[in-house]
Amino acid sequence: TKVNMAAKAGTPVRLHAGGSYLYVIDIKPTAQWTEYSGTIKGILPCGWKNTSFPVGTESFTPTLMANWGKEGCAFEIKDVKIEEL
Repeated sequence: TKVNMAAKAGTPVRLHAGGSYLYVIDIKPTAQWTEYSGTIKGILPCGWKNTSFPVGTESFTPTLMANWGKEGCAFEIKDVKIEEL
């Protein structure tokens, strides 16, 4: 994304258009209780990778994309845990 203004070096810039999803795990629904986990580790200095936050990340929101491309699935989420390692 291009910043359409001249700014002094070191000026903080807030970029709203840089957000996206980090697909940490791909869950295939089953009839059995199954434990899933995923890890996002560190800040990637440039580029994009599903296992690292992009540079400048200050917060995130865990998101479950249920029934993405699949109809008729049912699911239950239990004991969600987010921890800093």
